[in-house]
Amino acid sequence: MELVAELKGHADRVWAVAWSPQGDLASCAGDGSVKIWHREGAEWKCTATMQEHGQTVRSVAWSHKGDLLACASFDKSASICQKTADGWCAVASLEAHENEVKAVAFSRFDNCIATCSRDKSIAIWEESTENVAPGQVDYECAFISNSGGHAQDVKFVTWHPKKEYLVSCSYDDTVKLWKEDPESKDDWFCMQTLHGHSSTVWMAAFSPEGDMLATCSDDSDVIIWQCMPGPTPEWKKACTLTGQHTRTIYAVDWCEHGLATACGDDTVRVFNKRADGDPMHVGFDLEVTIPQAHTADVNCVKWSPDGELLASCSDDGVVKLWRFKSQ
Repeated sequence: MELVAELKGHADRVWAVAWSPQGDLASCAGDGSVKIWHREGAEWKCTATMQEHGQTVRSVAWSHKGDLLACASFDKSASICQKTADGWCAVASLEAHENEVKAVAFSRFDNCIATCSRDKSIAIWEESTENVAPGQVDYECAFISNSGGHAQDVKFVTWHPKKEYLVSCSYDDTVKLWKEDPESKDDWFCMQTLHGHSSTVWMAAFSPEGDMLATCSDDSDVIIWQCMPGPTPEWKKACTLTGQHTRTIYAVDWCEHGLATACGDDTVRVFNKRADGDPMHVGFDLEVTIPQAHTADVNCVKWSPDGELLASCSDDGVVKLWRFKSQ
């Protein structure tokens, strides 16, 4: 990996980064700010800073058009910011949780947003068209998992890239898959619970085709789950990447180059799927290691849309951009 840029400007730990479809980067931090970074020639510059929340912003997510940015905060809410000719402005506030909101994610058609919280719940927000002015957006809470969900703090949510279901990760050591109830459009249910980790599950990421799911944990392992053929999705453990990380793994992200991980040992790693031709026997090899990628815990890694760059962020308050070079 070649270090391309160091983006500095946050006054506290940087929790997460997210790429827009157009290649801009959003970052969020413990200082309550969200920053937008844009490439101008060979340089990256901060083109906007939003301070919509009075507390830590833990997660950011772009809509698939790139015109909306959702931000999840420890102030119990999530905000939706919209890009206009005059810059970015907050257009909606999502308030349903009783405690810190840990993550936010847009569905593949942007008609739904998922949030999760320390209050053990997951909320599904549906786009509203009532009393919404042209060019504006709003979302209403359609479901919240007050029962039948996780037993502890929910750390992360993400949508399947090609189907309408959701994955959540929790402090209760489990991963759950959620789907809308076909008989009740206002209800969602847990269609499968994945057991395999022995401690907090921090994040999950689908492969680009959606046939595999990577989860990472406080147990220092990454588990690769594979979707079995059939009319109803059934996920089974395909392999475990163990012994490669020395501390908590906080984040995972896929692209065509492989699977990147962010770890509490200050290191970024990239694993590559073995090309052995047998889809039922999945294996991964460690291809790239960046020791001391940061001077503190690495909290998040995200591949750019074209797979050219890998963004990482850390407790050291810095965002770094790396160019992938295959070994």
